[in-house]
Amino acid sequence: VPTRPPGRYCYYSEWRLIRVNAVSRERKYGVYIYNACDGDRQIFPVSTQIRMSCNNDDNLYASGKFSVCPLLPPGHVPAGLPPLQGCNAEAVASQSLLADLQPSTYDPSKGADLTVTTSFASDFADRLADGTCLANIDWQDRAWTMRWSDGAADQKAGTGRQGTTDTHTIAADPAAGSQTQTSDITAIAHLTVSGQAVDFDADGNPIVVTRSANIDISNKTAATGQGSTTVGYALPQLVVAGVAVIQHGDGSVPAPSSGAAPQTHVDAIRGRLLLVYPQALVVVPGTESVGGVVVGDAVTTTLSWTYLGPQTDAPLGEASATGSSGVAGVPVTIQWNHAEPISPSGTPTDELVPLQLTARSVYPDGHIETQTITGAIAATIFYVGLGFRG
Repeated sequence: VPTRPPGRYCYYSEWRLIRVNAVSRERKYGVYIYNACDGDRQIFPVSTQIRMSCNNDDNLYASGKFSVCPLLPPGHVPAGLPPLQGCNAEAVASQSLLADLQPSTYDPSKGADLTVTTSFASDFADRLADGTCLANIDWQDRAWTMRWSDGAADQKAGTGRQGTTDTHTIAADPAAGSQTQTSDITAIAHLTVSGQAVDFDADGNPIVVTRSANIDISNKTAATGQGSTTVGYALPQLVVAGVAVIQHGDGSVPAPSSGAAPQTHVDAIRGRLLLVYPQALVVVPGTESVGGVVVGDAVTTTLSWTYLGPQTDAPLGEASATGSSGVAGVPVTIQWNHAEPISPSGTPTDELVPLQLTARSVYPDGHIETQTITGAIAATIFYVGLGFRG
């Protein structure tokens, strides 16, 4: 039964999670089933399976009028629900986020230096898949929040699929008694998860979809890290640059070096084609931050370019025209058949290759930002056989 009013079938459903067995990971749901072809009237099918019965269930809501109450075993989740609705990731997966705190007890009148070491249990991925309604799950920890018993909180960078370590000093409280106190920590892992789920198309037919979500998992099921999961994406600082190759004397054009770094200044030879492969040069990389803590850098690539300069001296059909565009890996083709102009002060003046570039930055959690930048690459024109120093 689809989880939203369908376009082809009469019935649709609404799921409510009643409880989760922390040990067996079985889930009890209450499901309302409605008939959209009969004024959204709720229906009550008679089930012959005890695992679907709502009878004698002390956990029924006040309304208590579910159509059926299925009990789902581990590895089974409702179709049509988004990752954080109805699958209770925080409560299920938190059972497998471990936080070892040493020393385990201390004298509050003397204070203590505490060290916590977190880790993910071997069944963490299975629990996370159950808790997010996803299969073939991929997950990464992008940041940590450590909340100590004295109110202090530490923000730490993500560790992928590994745990982390943190230390904190609990100040001595002379007014406290000498009674031993249990050490306490709330460790919150801020995760990015993705995987496959079953949803319903507009006609109510089941389909497989890919979904992703950001969730918080704590060593305490009641803990919440939502206040610390503000994710920020700082754009990279980019300038227009490129990799240049010069036509040989026999008319051939070499391929660009795969390892060449983009430059904002290139050399040209009078009367020969200059091929510039535009690239956005990253001056300062983009960063992803969680709760104000930088957790990784973005990877920036060039998507396309547009040539904004005038027509140059290249033969017809070989030069890039004003306003022409290309994708990354296709060069701008230009040529000058004159010497560099001389400024009033007697200094040679470089020619310019003005461009507009479109670049894409992919952040550690998969977020994407697209930028458009404009600028110009300077080109110095040399003569064949001209020697120079400096």
